[in-house]
Amino acid sequence: QASSKNGEKRRESIAKEKVDNSAEVFMDKFSRALSALQSDPSNAKLYKTVEAKDGDDLFKLLRRTYGAGSQNLPRFYVLSALQSVNAGVSLEHLSAGDKVRVPKL
Repeated sequence: QASSKNGEKRRESIAKEKVDNSAEVFMDKFSRALSALQSDPSNAKLYKTVEAKDGDDLFKLLRRTYGAGSQNLPRFYVLSALQSVNAGVSLEHLSAGDKVRVPKL
């Protein structure tokens, strides 16, 4: 029984590493794509436009767009970087219908 418990713990550890690794991979992809967008904000190949829904804040919108991986993004960095490519949209106070440019991954 001890060996089956050890095997179970090992599988749980591997699963946790995969989750941690996928979060790191997402953050890396997002950061690189965001940096490229900041360098060339009018290049439509680098962004997609997402419409805010009623009750959205920026991070709900990002979670809806990218999935759970977006919840680990550093909030201040993401807010300030996305604000720089979304002139005229208050990302801190989104309204339903606001169009937000986010990086294409």
